[in-house]
Amino acid sequence: MLVPLLIGVGAAFGAVSNSSAVMVSKEVPQNAGAAILAPFVSFSIEFSSLPDFAENTSKPNQFSNQILDNLANPQGVKPDRALYDPNIKTQINGTFVPSITEDFPWIISIGPSYFEADSTWPGAKFSHGFNLGENTTAAMDSLTATAPLACKALSHGNFAHWDLGNEPDFYKTMLAARPANWTESDYVAEWLSKSQIVKRQIAKACPDMVTNPAYKYIAPSFAGFTYGLDPVTTWEDGLGKNKDIGMNSMHNYMGSADSPGVTLAHTLMNHAAIVLSMVKHTNLSHTLSEKGLNKDIPYILGEMNSLAHQGQPRLSNSFGAALWGVDFNLYCASQSIGRTRMHQGTDYRYAS
Repeated sequence: MLVPLLIGVGAAFGAVSNSSAVMVSKEVPQNAGAAILAPFVSFSIEFSSLPDFAENTSKPNQFSNQILDNLANPQGVKPDRALYDPNIKTQINGTFVPSITEDFPWIISIGPSYFEADSTWPGAKFSHGFNLGENTTAAMDSLTATAPLACKALSHGNFAHWDLGNEPDFYKTMLAARPANWTESDYVAEWLSKSQIVKRQIAKACPDMVTNPAYKYIAPSFAGFTYGLDPVTTWEDGLGKNKDIGMNSMHNYMGSADSPGVTLAHTLMNHAAIVLSMVKHTNLSHTLSEKGLNKDIPYILGEMNSLAHQGQPRLSNSFGAALWGVDFNLYCASQSIGRTRMHQGTDYRYAS
């Protein structure tokens, strides 16, 4: 109905000025940004929510599959609180801790059928996340047990990348999962060690996968720039030593759902706020490139959406937020961001 209305308005107020042709060169300008990846916009799904979004092979979620056919494909699930229990008959067993969050289970165990979710969306590719946050014997046992299950589930043309650890810059601050003196070099040493443990386990179960050039990780998946670990120092300390990082991933939100002063007009429907939100990312991307630290590694926003902490009702799920999504993603494309992954979760307040 909108298009005929606009045509009618044009006819009522007179002729529209003739457009003129614009000549576009076949050559890429020297000052052009980096090419975006295909797909450009994809989804990041909360680890505990994947069974809700995808379900299992006996009852695949056809609604989600149809949406993905219409839109894009998922590119990541967040780990770091999940431990594997081979005796669980359901995909997931989650315990909520309301004092921490009511949005998702804080204590998570997954069973063998969890990985069936990776087979319910034909044509979709997944980046599976391994738990780095838990630093216990049980967590190490879970890591070695789930690597073979994950590789077998993703050996059918549906593998995108691996992800080891979610927002590790929070480990020594907000999450208190590491000592206060845990440094970038400590993180790098742990990441390199555990990524090799994963690779050895996958080599036993899926030998063809580890010899494939597509065997890559997304890293470091930091929440930001000032939460405890510096991304430049992290790369300087050898994060890319093993040449197995396929995408340099950072996270981004326009603010926090529970921060004062967050409004639709000021925070989301405000292009200047979008530009300001992206300045640190463009600066980091340029710095890493100038230092030769991420040669041929695309810079992506591995998790992003309007507001952190799962969005705000009547703001993150508004039409204005949908307009923000269009503006934000297009601006990212213009700033050499290779891909954006819009975060989703069961009953989150995001509408896009």
